[in-house]
Amino acid sequence: MVATISGRLFCANRLIFLKGKTQMEKDEVAIINAVKYDPESGLFFNLVKRGPLMPGDRIGCVNHKGYVNIMVAGKMYVAQRLAWFLMNKSWPDGMVDHINRIPTDNRWCNLRLATRSQNGMNRTEPKNNTSGRKGVCWSKRNGKWFAYIMINQKQKSLGYYDKIDEAVRAREVAEKEVFESFNPKPMPRDLRVSSQAKI
Repeated sequence: MVATISGRLFCANRLIFLKGKTQMEKDEVAIINAVKYDPESGLFFNLVKRGPLMPGDRIGCVNHKGYVNIMVAGKMYVAQRLAWFLMNKSWPDGMVDHINRIPTDNRWCNLRLATRSQNGMNRTEPKNNTSGRKGVCWSKRNGKWFAYIMINQKQKSLGYYDKIDEAVRAREVAEKEVFESFNPKPMPRDLRVSSQAKI
């Protein structure tokens, strides 16, 4: 916990001087002062009076992409990155992925570091998909099922197949090789969103 005494900041019995700190360091102190993260529920709470917000008030709103945004000291943060910072006292090196693909479920057990490719792999299937399976589509030109995988934002062909099952199998093999634990699979019970985690 950070407290202000005579204009100086104290954190865990350690004096933190704001003079000479970078803007990023000042922002980090403001976050620690103002926001509490509950890793069990994935919810965020206000620690100090800020405008109409009182200490203990729940904070965060869902943006147009379905992710939770939180405003601190005039800056907007995405909740999963803020959770990572508050748990580790450092910003994530890469993206923070929601394991169960629910962007409002910011429980600590549901967050993990990911590259852009890994994060993209853990997305749900687009509505316009013709096969019902990610990375498999019908090729009108060849009259066959086409399997592919995206690696670092580039499409890699896995071949054309007469049967959809063969194309799906080729995609599954590639997923295991390329994405390991990030390949989509049914969610474990403990990662399914609880009613508390919903915004």
